[in-house]
Amino acid sequence: MTKQSFINETTNIIEKDLEPVDLKKSLTKGNLLITKKSLESEIEIADSCLLEDVKISLNGSTRLIIEEGAELLNCNIYSNGNHNDIRIGKNCKLKGLYIMCCDDGNTIDVGENTTVHGEFWGSTIFHTMEKTTIKIGKDCMLSGNIVLRTTDGHAIINSEAKRINPPQNIIIGNHVWIGMNAMILKGCEIGTGCIIGANSVVTYSFDTYTIIAGNPAKKINKIDDFDWQRSSGFNFTLDDYRK
Repeated sequence: MTKQSFINETTNIIEKDLEPVDLKKSLTKGNLLITKKSLESEIEIADSCLLEDVKISLNGSTRLIIEEGAELLNCNIYSNGNHNDIRIGKNCKLKGLYIMCCDDGNTIDVGENTTVHGEFWGSTIFHTMEKTTIKIGKDCMLSGNIVLRTTDGHAIINSEAKRINPPQNIIIGNHVWIGMNAMILKGCEIGTGCIIGANSVVTYSFDTYTIIAGNPAKKINKIDDFDWQRSSGFNFTLDDYRK
């Protein structure tokens, strides 16, 4: 059952079913644009959430939960299929993020206190297909123009008529920092505390507390007692984003 307390005088409910290309357009200004069909899905957005220039288009049976204290600016949530599950955890601060489930049985889960700083560097994209999962741990920090994809988008068939590039989940551990322009491909599991350098293309998994960079990405260093922390200048609030 959709909890509709998030709908107010600045919400735009439209009849048109949006397509991914529509998410790139400035269709309206306000806290939220949502398709009428989306309201048939299970949507829960906590009263304490802040939304501005957010588009939601859910076609099919989708469960969308945005938990307490989450702040979204210029974000797009798209689902075209049944039994998809999207969750944004408590106190996430997301700017310029595209969340996309493009057929049935997919899951995208963003852990609490995670931040995405898209828009300035380019939008960050979480894209699932073919009954796969993208799971982002708690307290992760993502820059802009990052892509996470659980499939190649098209099947590769060998001479025995067997597919050789099946979809695979992407799992990001807690407290992971991902630099701008990184691409993380299907089947990758990134351990807690890792740092992924800018412009990296990650094609396989890495253990905890590893510095990763390159194309294809490789281990640069591993120090069991190091840590990273956000600069105070990047602890943005929604008001900071507006400015």
